Amino acid sequence: MNRDSKLHGGTHVLQTPPGEDDQWIYEERIDWWEADALKSWFLSKGYTLYNRTRFDGEPTQFMFPACDKQPDEHSFPYAHQHSNDVDDDWMQGPPFTTWCGHRNVIVYAQDSQGRHVAIKAVKDRSEEYQILRYLKENLIPTTMVHFENVLPVLELLSYDGYWFAVMPRFGPPSILVFRCLNFARRWGDIPFRPLARSMEEILQIIHSLLKVGPGS
Repeated sequence: MNRDSKLHGGTHVLQTPPGEDDQWIYEERIDWWEADALKSWFLSKGYTLYNRTRFDGEPTQFMFPACDKQPDEHSFPYAHQHSNDVDDDWMQGPPFTTWCGHRNVIVYAQDSQGRHVAIKAVKDRSEEYQILRYLKENLIPTTMVHFENVLPVLELLSYDGYWFAVMPRFGPPSILVFRCLNFARRWGDIPFRPLARSMEEILQIIHSLLKVGPGS
């Protein structure tokens, strides 16, 4: 583990809980993700991390695809790809620009075929890792008919005491979703669309949520 990935007392930057210096910790996490060594490691695994937008020369919590390659056609369980340029009064970015969350434990990438994925770092042997391992081994649908309303874990990659969970990228294609006014119309653009239209679909969603924990 390199020196820059550790903070107080040798605690890893992703493990340090936010507190009085939470903004500083989040910035340290961005620097950890942006390290050339980690980007090269992901490339060796077939994933090209998105680039980050920059404000006054500093990386932000927003990312956009680093390459123009797109898959020839949509394939399940990957979401439909549809996006517009982001042009907002407080953030600008090219197509597929997305927010990484305030904790900075998630990034986005494209695989060797150009498909968009989300990557989350979790600690080895943690409860979250056990759940993601269960999803990886039990809930990877091949068609919409078998979709359990739970994002599948496509791959788990071990790295330096952590695991990277690779999942299809679902969610807002632009900043518009945060306004909750202009909902995207394609399946996969945001996680709570399409809405359930019957009690049967509601029960199916509940049943799927109950299946995500080990031992369920």
